[in-house]
Amino acid sequence: MTESSPPPVRVQLVSTFYPHLGEHMGFRQARKHLDPALVQWREHLVTKDGEYLSLPFRAMRRLTRKWFSLPPRVYMLEDWLAEREMRRRAREGRFDILHYLDGEHSFWHGARWLSRLPRRPRVCALFHLPPERIEPLINRDEVRRLDAVLTLSPDQADWFKSWMDPARVHLLHHGIDQAFFHPADPAPPPEPPWRVLSVGSNMRDFDLLFRVANLLGDLPDVQFHVVKRFPPGTVIPSNVRVHTGLSDDDLAALYRRSHIAFMPLAKAVANNALQEGQASGLPTVVSDLLAVRYYSGPEDALYYPTGDADAAAAQIRRLLNDPDLRLRMGRAARRRAEQINWQTSAAELADVYQGLMRS
Repeated sequence: MTESSPPPVRVQLVSTFYPHLGEHMGFRQARKHLDPALVQWREHLVTKDGEYLSLPFRAMRRLTRKWFSLPPRVYMLEDWLAEREMRRRAREGRFDILHYLDGEHSFWHGARWLSRLPRRPRVCALFHLPPERIEPLINRDEVRRLDAVLTLSPDQADWFKSWMDPARVHLLHHGIDQAFFHPADPAPPPEPPWRVLSVGSNMRDFDLLFRVANLLGDLPDVQFHVVKRFPPGTVIPSNVRVHTGLSDDDLAALYRRSHIAFMPLAKAVANNALQEGQASGLPTVVSDLLAVRYYSGPEDALYYPTGDADAAAAQIRRLLNDPDLRLRMGRAARRRAEQINWQTSAAELADVYQGLMRS
């Protein structure tokens, strides 16, 4: 007689709706790849963008601002309501694990409230920001109540381990949709004009990007393409083209038309754009940060000291002058994206869930 398999772990996800992430980006994508034999998940999606909220709710949020979202905190009325709903569902025994996918923004009371229940579910939270940006957004005593803290870079994990039980801190990989973001077939022509692509705005150094564009202004065949909405009046170099309002398909096509990905990062944990470029088969020039090296290596990226425009420009020139190097690095980037994808993230996440149920 064979022993029957245990039932799947019932996981309740609480995640925040970010319109700019589209349908193929952000850690929410991992949920689609969880093995249903191991994990049965349900999602509660919290909308915080005012454009998607009713006028009465926006008015209520303004009235309650002093209790929920005084700067620098971004925990809002809708987060508090979501936590109340999770407490109700927990009382009804509807899940085994409560997982906050945006720990900095949506978790505050959950672990304490649920600890008072006779049958307490496990509680975990995923964090996305560098330590210095997490610190003002959280309450350390509340975070210490979590059964698991999930991190996305080694420096972030080390910071949590420095002030809470290290056994509760887990390091995961942020994935990428390697089927949606993929190399061009055929590849872009190996001759000018050369397209150097920068995507995203969070923790980017655009002053450095513009300095690099000016340093390479002597190369008339180099075009910088930047996906970002700049404030009115921003002085943009003549060799920089700005893209706004792109659909997911348009963004993926822009990656495939480009030759080099340029990531002028000031700080980093995990980065969607870094991995989108890798999946699209682009060699990358990127700031030398510990978190970046967790997701890339010398086979697929050229690094420069953070803030050093001359060094960044030199690395871009190196790639422009060496087509064989561009080809090798692009192929290595694609291989890395095929190894660190949403299937990888989901498998690591399922291991954490299973461990929580055994604890």
